[in-house]
Amino acid sequence: MKRALTTAILCIALRARAANPVPVLPPLSPIKANPEASLSPLHLAEGDLLRIAKRARYKRAVGIGLAVPGITFLVLGAVLIGAGAKDDRLVNGAAEIATGSVSAGIGLVLTIPGALLWVGGQDDLDLAGWRRRHLDPVSTP
Repeated sequence: MKRALTTAILCIALRARAANPVPVLPPLSPIKANPEASLSPLHLAEGDLLRIAKRARYKRAVGIGLAVPGITFLVLGAVLIGAGAKDDRLVNGAAEIATGSVSAGIGLVLTIPGALLWVGGQDDLDLAGWRRRHLDPVSTP
């Protein structure tokens, strides 16, 4: 009885699915729909390039704002770890090493995303500047 009921439900479900097929959705990216479109250059207006450059400057500034204190904390942590390693007093040396490790850890947490944002923002800014220079061929020297 249980097997017959399961088979009947399965048959009904398969018929319902065959009657209403799942619609095929278009791809999310035009590049996936047309692969050769990725080889063609982007056509951007001057306003688009200015907006891209503004965002890239902001991204670079945030990256610099994170990387500089991060590097400072890393250097401070390295100095504290070095001073603690040379200290003859065990408790004071251990305290300096622990403080230096925490400082270096905080510096690492700030430096890595800061450097990535800094480099990525500078790259985007260079690309936007290059596109702006090539947008108007008359103004190029």
